[in-house]
Amino acid sequence: MKWIICLSILLLLGCAQATNLDYEMSVLCSEVGHQIEYTSDIGKDYCQSPDETILKGTGDCEDMTILFMYLCNKELGIKTELIIVDVGDTFHCISYYNGIYYDPTLHGIYTKLFEGSKIIFKCNYDVAMIYATRFYSKGENKWLN
Repeated sequence: MKWIICLSILLLLGCAQATNLDYEMSVLCSEVGHQIEYTSDIGKDYCQSPDETILKGTGDCEDMTILFMYLCNKELGIKTELIIVDVGDTFHCISYYNGIYYDPTLHGIYTKLFEGSKIIFKCNYDVAMIYATRFYSKGENKWLN
C-alpha cells in the first residue's frame, strides 16, 4: 500500500511539472505574438536573430518562432524544434515540443496540424539557431554582440 501511495504522489508531481511547463511555454508563445508586430520580408527571405527581432519589435513567422525557441531555451531550459508547414497557398513557421505545436504568429497552441497542412521541413534547436544567424554561439548558448 505504501508503494502505491508513493507512486501516486510521484505521478502527480510529474503531471504538475508537465502542466506548469506547458503553461509557461504557452505564456511565452502568447507574449512573443503580442509583443512582436508581424511584418513580412520584402524581397529575399531573411531570418533575424532573437536580439534583432526584440530591437526592431517586428518580424515574420520564422522570426517570431526563432525568438520563441530562444526564450524557451533561455528561460525554461527547453530546446524546441523548428517546423515549416505547407498550408496550401504558402508556408508557415512554427515550433514543436513534446507533442504540441506552438505558433507565436497566430497566438496558437495545437496538438495537431490543421487539416490539409503538412510538414515540409523540421530541424532541432541548434540547427535553427545557426540557420537564423551566424552570431549564435552553440557552445555557450548565447548571442554574441
